[in-house]
Amino acid sequence: MKKALFFSLIIWISAGYVFAQPANDDCSSAGNLCAGLSFSGSNQNAGLEGTEPSGISCFGLNNPVWFTFNTNASGGNATITISNISCLTGAGMGNGLEAVVVSAGGSCNFAGFTEVSNCASGTSSITLSASGLTPSTLYYVLVDGDSTGVGVTQAAQCDFQIQVDGPAVLIENAISTTDQNCGALDGEIQITSSTGGTTPYQYSINGGAFQSSGTFSGLSAGTYIITVEDGSTCIQNTDTVVINQLNGPQNATAATTDASCTSNDGTLTVNGVSGGNPAYNYSLNGGAPQASNSFTNLGAGSYTVLVTDQQGCTTTVSAFVANNGSISDAIPVIVNADCNSTNGSIVVNANGGTAPLTYALNGGASQASNTFGGLSPGVFSVVITDNNGCTFSLTAIPVMENPGDLVPEITISSSPNPACVGDNITTTAVISNGGTNPQITFFVNGVSVQSGTGQTFSSAGLNPGDIVTAELISDDPCAAVSTVSSNSSSLSINPISNPTVTLSSSTATACADEIVTLTATQNGCTATATYQWLVNGTPVASDTTGVFSSTFGGNASVSVNMSCSDPCATPATSNTVDLSITVVNANAGPDQVISPGQTAILNGSGGGAYSWVPTSSLSDNNTATTFATPGATTVYTLTVTVNGCTDQDNVTVFVVEPINVPNTFTPNGDGTNDIWEIRNIEDFPNAKVTVYDRWGQKVFNTVGYTNANAWDGTNHGLNLPAAVYYYVIDLNNGGGKDDVYSGSITIVH
Repeated sequence: MKKALFFSLIIWISAGYVFAQPANDDCSSAGNLCAGLSFSGSNQNAGLEGTEPSGISCFGLNNPVWFTFNTNASGGNATITISNISCLTGAGMGNGLEAVVVSAGGSCNFAGFTEVSNCASGTSSITLSASGLTPSTLYYVLVDGDSTGVGVTQAAQCDFQIQVDGPAVLIENAISTTDQNCGALDGEIQITSSTGGTTPYQYSINGGAFQSSGTFSGLSAGTYIITVEDGSTCIQNTDTVVINQLNGPQNATAATTDASCTSNDGTLTVNGVSGGNPAYNYSLNGGAPQASNSFTNLGAGSYTVLVTDQQGCTTTVSAFVANNGSISDAIPVIVNADCNSTNGSIVVNANGGTAPLTYALNGGASQASNTFGGLSPGVFSVVITDNNGCTFSLTAIPVMENPGDLVPEITISSSPNPACVGDNITTTAVISNGGTNPQITFFVNGVSVQSGTGQTFSSAGLNPGDIVTAELISDDPCAAVSTVSSNSSSLSINPISNPTVTLSSSTATACADEIVTLTATQNGCTATATYQWLVNGTPVASDTTGVFSSTFGGNASVSVNMSCSDPCATPATSNTVDLSITVVNANAGPDQVISPGQTAILNGSGGGAYSWVPTSSLSDNNTATTFATPGATTVYTLTVTVNGCTDQDNVTVFVVEPINVPNTFTPNGDGTNDIWEIRNIEDFPNAKVTVYDRWGQKVFNTVGYTNANAWDGTNHGLNLPAAVYYYVIDLNNGGGKDDVYSGSITIVH
C-alpha cells in the first residue's frame, strides 16, 4: 500500500502573558445549570488550548468552559440557549462562540463523550436542541471560542448568558392526598417523591415559606398550589392539588306536588337526610337558609336545595315541579313502518285543554296538526300545549318495524389455510341481515364448538381433513327466515418437518487475502432451501446455492441458517466452522526527507521474515530495521512473510538540498530583493514559517511556504518598519529538532 507524505508539528510560543483560569474551564469543575434560570458565563481567560475529547467531532477546544445539567426521571427533550454573546475585540481575535451538548458515560469522562445535540456557532446567540435524553442522567454543555475565519489568529473570548429549559429537566413529583373529614382540619398533602434537579428539595404550599418536609397536614377541603425548589434554589415545578370533604349530610331525596297550569301552587319536600351533625338548614336555589325541609308556592320548573348541617358540611338534591295543566289525557294512534322504510306515523288525540292545541315531536317545533308522518322505527315523545300555555307530555311512543322478506347470510373463511399442525387457525364469519344481536354457532365436523355473538373462532387443535361450518340466527325484524347455515371451510393442515444443514470448509487455515470456500449440505428439504451466512454471528450474505466463498480479515467463526420453502418446515442452524486466518500487516514506516549524503533509518514492522528492495543502498535487506543511503529519491518496498502469507508496504526517502535562509531583504518595490526568498523551501511543502517582532508579536505565519507566496515585509497589508525580526522555520519532515531553523531577518528600506 502507498502512503502519502505526512508531516506534523506542534509549536508552543510564549508571549509572556499569564491568564487566570475560570473555575469552570474544565469539565471536572463544570457549572451546574438550573431549569428555567439564566446564568452568566464567560470563557475570557480560559485555557488557550486543550485536548479534544473523544466523541466530539464538531470542533477543537479553544478557551473551553463547561456546564452541566441533570435530567429528571422521565427524560425526553431539552433546549439550551446561549444569548447576549459579547466578545473581546482585537487584531486577529475571533468574535463568536461554539457549543454542543454531550453525554459523558460517567462524570467528566473524556473517553465516553458522545454528541447528543446539534453543533452550533454564533456571534450573538446559539440554540442547542437535545432530544431523547436518558432519564436521571448528567449531561455536559461545552462552550468554546470560535477560531475560524480569515485573519483569525486568536480564539474568541466572550461573556454570555446560558439557560436550559424543556420537559427533560423539570422536577417531577409523586403526590398523595388525604381528604378532610367534615368538621375536622385533618386533610393532608404528601409529596412522596421528587425527581429531577439537584437534592435536597424544599417544598412550599400556596406561596408560603419553603420547608424541607414534603408533608402538609391540618388542611381543610379546597385547592392548593404546591411549589418544589431543588438544592440549587431553582424553582422548577408547581402542582395543583385538591382536598375533598368527607362525612357530611347524605341520602337526601325530594318529593314534589305539581303546580297548576296557571298558578304557583307546587311544593317540594326534602326527605331522608342522614349523617353529618343535625339539625339541618335548607336553602332553595341559593336563597336564605331555613329550618323547614319543605318549600311551597312553587311554579313549574327545576329546583336545587342545599342541605347544611351544624358543622357547615353540605349536600345538594335536585327536583322538578311539573305543570298540572288542563289537558287531562292524550291517546296516540300508531302506524308501524314497513321494514327498511320511513312510512310510520303517530296521530295524537287529546282530551281537555283550551283550544287551539299545538303539538311538538321530540322537542321539535310546534305544529297545529296532531299527525306526524314519515317516521322511521323508533321511540318518540309528543308535548301538547293548549292556548293557556298548559302542557301535557306523551313519552316512549314506539313505532315498530313490520316483518320483511330479508334473507340472512353467513360466509366463513379460515386463515392460515393451508396451515401446519399446531397452528392457531382462525375462522371468520361475515354476516348480513343479522339484526342487532345475531347469534353465531361454529361447528367442527358437525359438532358445536362455540356459540354466541362472536364472529371468529380460533383453535390450535385442528387436524388434517377437519371441516368447519357455522350457523346464523338473525334477530332482524325484516328477516323472512331467522336461521341459515354457512358454507364449509375445508382445512389443509400439513405435518411439521425438521430439515438439517451441515457446514464444511475447503480449509481450516488461510491467509487474509486467500479465498476460503464453505459448503452447506442440507437434508430433509424437498423444495427450495435459502441459506443465510453468518461470520462471527453477523449476517453477511444470502443465497440458494449453499456455497459461500470469501476472504477473511482475521480469525472467523462461520455458520449458516437455512430456511426451507416446504410447507411447515422449521428453520435449521448448522455447525460452526472456525477458521484460523493469518493476517500480515507490513509497515515500512513513514516517508523521510534527507540531505545528500545523509542516512535514513528504515523501521519496518509486521512480524515474521523481512525483505527490502532495492538492496543497493541498504545496510541489510533482510532485517526489520536497516539503514538507507540513497544518492537520489528512492522508493523502498518491504515484504513481510508470516506462515507463508505475505504483505507489502512502501516508504519513500526523499533526497533534497537543505534550505538557504537569507538574513536581510529590501521590500521597497524596486523589483530587486523585494521578498524574503528562502532557497530550496519548495522541497518541504508542509514547512511552517513564523516571524515575530522584537516584542514577541507574531507578524507573519504560514504553512507551505513557497517563493511564489513569500513574505513581502507586511503585516495585515501594512508595511513593517525597517528593523530586525526573528523567525522560526520548522521543515516538518520528521527530523525533530534538526528540522527547526531559527534566527533573525533584517528589513532594509
